[in-house]
Amino acid sequence: MNTIYIKVKNIYGNMNAYPDCETGKLFAQLTGKKTFSTTDMQTMQKLGFEVRFSKQVNTIEELIRA
Repeated sequence: MNTIYIKVKNIYGNMNAYPDCETGKLFAQLTGKKTFSTTDMQTMQKLGFEVRFSKQVNTIEELIRA
């Protein structure tokens, strides 16, 4: 099974899912977006991809260090 890695960042209180691997970046290019919605990630799973989260940022301090 192919795996797509997603990095979740907290931007102004919103959790945004960014591609964190080459396959994820290609999906973003196909959709014309920089971030993925939950629907996008569900569709990836339906296509046979495993969606994994590589990093989650919960605070502004963590975001600045990232």
